[in-house]
Amino acid sequence: MDDPIRVLLGLEARIMQGTIDHLTEVSAIKTTIIDLHKTLVGHHKELHESNKRIISIQKEHIDMLTASLNYRTSVLERLLAEHPYILQAPAASSSAAPQAATVVIPEQTGGGHNYRLRPRKNKAAKEECEKTAKKSRFT
Repeated sequence: MDDPIRVLLGLEARIMQGTIDHLTEVSAIKTTIIDLHKTLVGHHKELHESNKRIISIQKEHIDMLTASLNYRTSVLERLLAEHPYILQAPAASSSAAPQAATVVIPEQTGGGHNYRLRPRKNKAAKEECEKTAKKSRFT
């Protein structure tokens, strides 16, 4: 028969070894969590920098679009100032749908030019321009 003190010491040693093993596992898990946190913080910083670059590019794009719009507006204002266009809104109709403004071009006499707004030069628009040009030659 074993000595009861030796049995208790053996049990105590096993408990202590189990505690040490458990603390080792907890420490390894803690290290893993810390590493994952560092990785996550690194990814967050990279994402933040990437978002800053995207925002910067978007601001540049907005600036370019604004400059283009300002240029086109100035060209349109200059053309409207140089040519006798009169913009009139169409008469109010019973429908509530909004309608585009109509460009009224006064007739010029004495061999002057007939200015008009031109559509884009797709095939149908080109044919329309050619028909209009032929009609104006014969009138």
